[in-house]
Amino acid sequence: MAAIHTPAHRASEEAFQSDLESASAALAIFNDEPAAIRVRLEAAVEAFGPLAVQGKQSLLNKIVEKILIYRSRESDWEQHLSPSPGERAKFLGDVSKAATRLLKVFGIADRNAITNVGAGMEKTAGIRSTGLRPEVTTDLLVGLQRVSEARRPVTAILGATERMDALLVLLSDLVEAADLAHGRVEIVPSKWGGSRREEEPIGALLQDFLQIYVDMRKFDSRSGPAIGFGGPLLRFVSMAVAVADPKLVVKDESVKKALRTYRGRSRRKDS
Repeated sequence: MAAIHTPAHRASEEAFQSDLESASAALAIFNDEPAAIRVRLEAAVEAFGPLAVQGKQSLLNKIVEKILIYRSRESDWEQHLSPSPGERAKFLGDVSKAATRLLKVFGIADRNAITNVGAGMEKTAGIRSTGLRPEVTTDLLVGLQRVSEARRPVTAILGATERMDALLVLLSDLVEAADLAHGRVEIVPSKWGGSRREEEPIGALLQDFLQIYVDMRKFDSRSGPAIGFGGPLLRFVSMAVAVADPKLVVKDESVKKALRTYRGRSRRKDS
């Protein structure tokens, strides 16, 4: 017997199709074609199981909402993984210390003593008058000349003396540049904390999809079995993840682990 579609049913179906269009357009900002997103969205809704049109609309909206949250988390996570202000400050401090130490190894205790020295400038300082260790003005200069001639026999223009002067100036500048940059880094408490043990975005997304599965089964118990590791759950989660990012591949073992975590959290809430 053919299903009878009342005007109300047709209106609901049209509303669902309109919601699909809107959802596909909303997710298209993440560099994908709306048509492709729509196909994956429909597949995720169908993978959940049979639902009335109102149930499909509710499921669709929940999936899209959690994907938008996932994308926001992903952006925050990428920033979280980039160097924090504290890490940047440490790096710049390390650069300053390393360049300062190398100058001292050469025999220069005060970097400002060679501020005005450079290739092509009047040699009133530099390797001629900065108190460099004798090994620098003998062994290293000879070595620099030989290396330059061996590595760049055609393009080598500067002599060993000029190159050493340039190195000293650059080291002096590097210390000052690192110190200035260090002073501009604003050290603020990170919302991620020091240990970075926040849940990764994909882990949070799996938890969200598991919660959707539970909520929608309660909404319509005829749509399929209660939450449990197996085909219905795996199909829904894999299809929903593909909507979030078609490049993501979630293994069955990852879903099983997420389900254990979900159940553990649920027990703690109920206790």
